[in-house]
Amino acid sequence: MENKKFKILIAPNSFKECADSVEISELIKTSLFKLLPKEIKSQIDFSLKPISDGGDGFISVCQRVFGAELLHFEISTPYNDEKFFCPVGYFQASKTLFIESAEILGLKVIPEEFRKPMELSSKGLGELLLQLYDSAETGIMELEKIIIGIGGTGINDLGMGMMESFGLEMYDKNDNKLHVLPKIKLSFRK
Repeated sequence: MENKKFKILIAPNSFKECADSVEISELIKTSLFKLLPKEIKSQIDFSLKPISDGGDGFISVCQRVFGAELLHFEISTPYNDEKFFCPVGYFQASKTLFIESAEILGLKVIPEEFRKPMELSSKGLGELLLQLYDSAETGIMELEKIIIGIGGTGINDLGMGMMESFGLEMYDKNDNKLHVLPKIKLSFRK
């Protein structure tokens, strides 16, 4: 009797604040393999295809699919002016850089005590884009394309913090300069 091969496709997305899709796909494969009867293990062909919606795990998927190498850039956190190193994926063959917004603006970089969306800014993404532009202009990095995976963010500033890094200014009707992201105070009538 001929041994029939069975194919199992494992294609999960990330589990927010737990593990990215590459890790999850490996865990599922390992767990399934442990549960399979010994006599059919050699008949199973696992195909791991972790996916990303652009949020958590986007860079890991780009590393797996394109062979992107990790680079790190120092930028501001979404909640204050402290700095941290965010990872990006760089695929030199196509001169393409992959940015995962969740690594810059996501819950994984925003401690619980700072999770107040109306007080958070996307300025770190603007700082990163400016550094990448400078790196390309000065010849430090060959860069033809930037792909930003959007998703998994913990902010809701409509990109205005990012645009502030590019010089966005706002004024009231009396020509008084306003902060781009004023903290919104809600008041309720009785």
